[in-house]
Amino acid sequence: MKSGALDYILKPFKLSVILPVLNRALTVRRLRLENAALERQVRERTTELETANKELEAFSYSVSHDLRAPLRHILGFAQLLDGDGNASLAEKEKHYLDRIAHSAQEMEVLIEDLLDFRAWAARKCGRRKSIFRNWWKPSSRTFRPKSKDGTWCGK
Repeated sequence: MKSGALDYILKPFKLSVILPVLNRALTVRRLRLENAALERQVRERTTELETANKELEAFSYSVSHDLRAPLRHILGFAQLLDGDGNASLAEKEKHYLDRIAHSAQEMEVLIEDLLDFRAWAARKCGRRKSIFRNWWKPSSRTFRPKSKDGTWCGK
């Protein structure tokens, strides 16, 4: 018993018993290395996605705000041309000005929707089906305004 550990080390062994243990140990080590590599890839892709989302958010914000300035000019010039019910304009010209103003207002609603969608995506909140229920349908040209508390009014 004095040489306990030495006896154990020098003890003869059967290869048929040791091979499955070694095989299992090697398999566990390989799986741990693969798992670590996969976790590293997930971290890298998550970082890439976060960067892409931030860039997309900045882009949508920039585009929506850059679209507002020309839109305000269009609405302003249409109002200047129309004046206070300017009698010098023919009915056809007034109709065109009304169409310009109406289309500009619809564009303004789309820009607001884009900003709201950007804010909604940034908050990562649950689905809100009522935000863009009909905006994609070509036949649907009416938009619902927001109520005073910021929620969308539905039919």
